[in-house]
Amino acid sequence: MIYVYNEDLNSSNISENYLYYGQLDQIYDDGLWLKSLFILENNNWKAFNGEKELFYDSDTGIYDVEAGRLISPQEFYAGDYAVDEDSDRVKENRLRDWYAYVFASGDRAASIAVQKQQDSLLRQRVTAGTVKVIAEDANVGWVVTLGEARDWSNHKGQWMPKNSDLRLNLQKALLIRNGKVISPEELRSRERVYLVRDDFRVKVLLVK
Repeated sequence: MIYVYNEDLNSSNISENYLYYGQLDQIYDDGLWLKSLFILENNNWKAFNGEKELFYDSDTGIYDVEAGRLISPQEFYAGDYAVDEDSDRVKENRLRDWYAYVFASGDRAASIAVQKQQDSLLRQRVTAGTVKVIAEDANVGWVVTLGEARDWSNHKGQWMPKNSDLRLNLQKALLIRNGKVISPEELRSRERVYLVRDDFRVKVLLVK
């Protein structure tokens, strides 16, 4: 679990929410397996021993980062997000298993973002703050400006306040409110957020 002052992935002491990152190994009609798995703990990515099975349903929000849109569970199951590497079609088309960020409540995947490329988790940092401005930039797409921003320092084991407002890109981010995937324009000023980012680019943002 992740604690941010009195903010974390969980809305109460009885919540069991988790954020995973890994490579999709298998997808079936109501579940998936992740391999090469990491879990966010104490504001830091930590390797997870073994694979993890998670379940999804018709209410799970699944965001295809490459296409820039939500896909249905049926599209997720039928697509080439997890492939059989011994298949001739897979070899001929040079298909590979995709990578995923999964926000889960217990073992249920509430929200999923899938992408072709692997991210470097070592470059990522955890940030918290308050939404000040949401805007669509002509050059980079949707951006958010955070006030009262602070980054987690693994070295110091504490939150380090930023000296000024923080401007971040949301164009390929998984945005979650109450376990549901939302679009950037649905963010509201003064909302508190907790996010994982790679410098300017947000990967996952949780509205508190």
